Amino acid sequence: MISFFSPLIKLFLRLLLLPRELFFNKALKAPREAQEKVFKRLVDTFNSSSYGKEIGHINSIKEFQEKVPLVGFDDISHHIDKMREKMSNHFSPSPVLFYEPTSGSSGAKKYIPYTLELKSAFSQMFSLWVIDLIKNGPSFETGKFYFSVSPQFKDTEDVLQDDSDYIDGFFSWFLRPFFVTPKKIKLIKDPILFKKALALHLLAEKDLEIISIWNPSTFTILLDYIEDNREELIIDLKKGTSVIEGHSFKFKAIASERIETIRKSSLLEIWPRLKLISSWGDLEAKPGFKKLKKIFPSVFIQAKGLLATEAPITIPIIASNSFVPLLESIFFEFISEDGKLHLLHELKGGELYQLVITTPSGLYRYLLGDRIKVPHFYKETPCLEFMGRGDETSDLFGEKLHRSFLTSILQELKTENYYLFFPTRINEDHGYYTLLTDNQDENLEKLIEGSLMKAYHYKVARKLGTLGPLKTIYKKDMNERVLSYMQEKKGMKLGDIKPSVLLDSFDDKFLT
Repeated sequence: MISFFSPLIKLFLRLLLLPRELFFNKALKAPREAQEKVFKRLVDTFNSSSYGKEIGHINSIKEFQEKVPLVGFDDISHHIDKMREKMSNHFSPSPVLFYEPTSGSSGAKKYIPYTLELKSAFSQMFSLWVIDLIKNGPSFETGKFYFSVSPQFKDTEDVLQDDSDYIDGFFSWFLRPFFVTPKKIKLIKDPILFKKALALHLLAEKDLEIISIWNPSTFTILLDYIEDNREELIIDLKKGTSVIEGHSFKFKAIASERIETIRKSSLLEIWPRLKLISSWGDLEAKPGFKKLKKIFPSVFIQAKGLLATEAPITIPIIASNSFVPLLESIFFEFISEDGKLHLLHELKGGELYQLVITTPSGLYRYLLGDRIKVPHFYKETPCLEFMGRGDETSDLFGEKLHRSFLTSILQELKTENYYLFFPTRINEDHGYYTLLTDNQDENLEKLIEGSLMKAYHYKVARKLGTLGPLKTIYKKDMNERVLSYMQEKKGMKLGDIKPSVLLDSFDDKFLT
């Protein structure tokens, strides 16, 4: 088989992707015109949908902003429930291919409808990333690729089962032979056995060159598993097969020299051809991102752009030294700190904005919850730097616990006690949540943990081991202690302290 990134293949890919690259670069040089074109395409979808017909025909961006309300998921969830029940699409004339689950604000899950147009937007984003890496990234040779598998730890649903499913068309077919993990690995439900299967496939591929993951801490925990279980893994690697939860996995034949490398060498030496790791790198992901750099000092560790379950938002472009918006796929609006609306070309450097998106799948003027800042401009287009999800969501390792979801858990207790959650990071890879309370019930910890496990991403983080179980701390005067903390450590006036069920941190000295 010809080398994936041989000069011939590189030339073929560059020629194949040239129109896409030229179109994107043209858009970056004229963001206003690019956004007007994508708006026209998306508003045609809106006008053809049942949702659009209820609101009324839209002709302009101004009319769109005047007539179409800003919405969060809770505002449209009843439509999506009916869509799932009736197998219809209220927001687009295109059929829904599937619903992708993610953590919701007021419940355990929200289901995002995926149409062919949305899948194509993700695939187009991937093609832009590939051509930028080929032109400006490391010198790739083997193309052996680990695309992060998203473990379900549950009965399989009709959703994206691994992250390569975001890719369709040519790339899906072309890249498949170069992925180092089989699709059936997603069927493993036991977290430890999932780590074992994944570790075996990665260790078996000495030519591994590219790793694309989401949460860096999830991957570094896998590396810790490899370090702690080398001899056990070597037994299966020598056999070339392993049966895990009834699924048979086969690996490449491994020479005795490589077995010794796996047994004794550093992780960097185990994968000598590794050239790129793509991972989250912002905010809470920074410690794990930095740890990857320490483990693989000679590897290009690239931070991912902003990708939501709802849509791809930004992409890392090496020359930009930042993240550029996918302005020819998504229509963007921004709410500044003074509450005013802005279009993409109206953004100013250094300002903070709340992100509003209109997507190819039919989410119109959708409040994503993310805040961004403009660090600088690239080819006339503002780069967008992710600044977090405000004070509504806690997200150490991708668990995305929303304030209103935590509130709903506490309301189910039907007590008048005091409760406050806060996250604690132990190190780059591990953390847990603490519940401060004046409720002395011995069963409280188990009860609340059970409710938290209903949250999709929290459950995954717990199963993978990045999050430990909830801890509860009881003090009869807990409310007063928290108020003292807010005044002394946060410098807040007593009258300015609003009731809350979630804080970003807490000082243990106020518990002694």
